[in-house]
Amino acid sequence: SLAYEPFPVPISLADLARTGTYSSAAEGVETWPGDLIFNLALTLNYRQQPGYYHVRVFADIDGDQALVLDHVIAVR
Repeated sequence: SLAYEPFPVPISLADLARTGTYSSAAEGVETWPGDLIFNLALTLNYRQQPGYYHVRVFADIDGDQALVLDHVIAVR
């Protein structure tokens, strides 16, 4: 699947000190059906916006879907 998140905005040290664990703000923008072998060309231009693009690969493991790859690409 392909997910997108904008670049983060700067925050103050006080705000940073109040944060807890990090959670990605990436939202899925496209998903493709799964096969055992695939070859896919991607254009990373969600709404013509710069940001972080996540190319994610999921696999079925013991009947559950698991994220096995989250490759993050910065597009300026």
